[in-house]
Amino acid sequence: MDPDNQTPINPISTPEPKLEPKPESKINWRFLIAVPVVFIFTLFVIYLFLSTTKIEGSLFYSNIANVKLMIPGGWEIDNTSNINLPVGFKEPAFALKKTGSACIIVKAEWDPDISNSIKQISRADRIFSDWTQFDGSWYIASTTDSAKYSYSSDARQYLNGEFRVSNGLRSGPFLLFMTNGKAVPNNCNDDFDEMLKTVEPYYEMVNLDSSSSGILVTEKVWDDNRYSEVEKSYEHLVFIADGSKERYEIMRIPPGTWTESFFVLDNNLYFPVNSYKSSSTEEAWQFDSAIYSLNPFSKKLSIVSGTATTNSYISSLFIRDSIAYYLIGDSDLARCLESYYPCPAELYSIPLMGGDSILVASSSLGGWILGYVPDEKAFYLGQRWGDAGCASASFSKIVNSREESIVKFDGCYGADEVDLIAYQQTQDKIDEIVKKADASKILTKAIHIDGGILKPTIDDISSYASFYFDKK
Repeated sequence: MDPDNQTPINPISTPEPKLEPKPESKINWRFLIAVPVVFIFTLFVIYLFLSTTKIEGSLFYSNIANVKLMIPGGWEIDNTSNINLPVGFKEPAFALKKTGSACIIVKAEWDPDISNSIKQISRADRIFSDWTQFDGSWYIASTTDSAKYSYSSDARQYLNGEFRVSNGLRSGPFLLFMTNGKAVPNNCNDDFDEMLKTVEPYYEMVNLDSSSSGILVTEKVWDDNRYSEVEKSYEHLVFIADGSKERYEIMRIPPGTWTESFFVLDNNLYFPVNSYKSSSTEEAWQFDSAIYSLNPFSKKLSIVSGTATTNSYISSLFIRDSIAYYLIGDSDLARCLESYYPCPAELYSIPLMGGDSILVASSSLGGWILGYVPDEKAFYLGQRWGDAGCASASFSKIVNSREESIVKFDGCYGADEVDLIAYQQTQDKIDEIVKKADASKILTKAIHIDGGILKPTIDDISSYASFYFDKK
């Protein structure tokens, strides 16, 4: 049953206006001083709000949540500082409230540990926008009283204190609940569904200069519903100014397979790009590859001359002494790396300024370049696989163009304690190899921009990408 949260409005009779004598004019100087102060403060609050959000008609934009959407009819923006979020959520980005109702919609973030603080009581509608699939559930807070309620699948229970959570794959969830603690009426739930259908990614552009100070990360955008629509999938550089939660796009990375590792040198980012080419047969994977350099200040993007190759796939890049070293094979290397056996590739080098590429060595492992150990004059390479309790790993090093296998590990592990001990011993050895090979670089999950210079950040940033800096 849908609860009725509406209160009837009774007509009010309005008396005829009366003319009153005009009172004697008196000047209240304290009032005249207070009015401009209040007015200026109000303008300042409005400025702060508009700097993070933008409204054009019923379209709403947020630079914090990086979404745009249509505000449902009868809803308006609410102040997030006045909102008490349901248990298990934090950091509200924006809120919408329904006029004349206690219904409220909030874009927020999950708390890291909420498994024991909320209880799922039913599923909610699955909603599709042009970009996102929103899966939803109804929850209540986990209390002694909540124990009497059980999960009811698709059947709503209309419980006091309930809240709906609907989220996609790229960002925090949308919440729907009542500020008075009652069950959410169906008309608010329907409005919520209609709003979710309009949600799209949104990033305003920004230009960096020597005065810019903040954090640079990379983010992925894609269509949750249709992964095959490559024109809707892209990576881009995102800037967050110091002291701000707003996220702005600097520029997009050339389309191709996701770029997860970037080398930072002289204010440039270096990375491989593998551009997918449609094939006449479904079985064939076709890529063209190249190494790119990108300057986030000038937004200059260029290919390292001599690296552009057709029907090829670059699986890994490593930069040392202004020389790029990269593992490359034909397009079949991409398919091979999705499997569970070693994938041969060739290790090439080329100056970052461009030129002719030089074959360093042929390798049986085309996974990734772990690093370079100067004392051994050796490049370390590796490749790993894993699935359902089974794991396999192979590592080798290349010295004077010759490859030497150093670790091989293969097996399935579970109940047998001996297997687990062997697995842990091998894992410890692998960790030691990786640490040694990676010692010449500083690895961070973001870049700190300060005074026109790209620097490693010491902040704890959650990001899928890795940025490598030379140790000074």
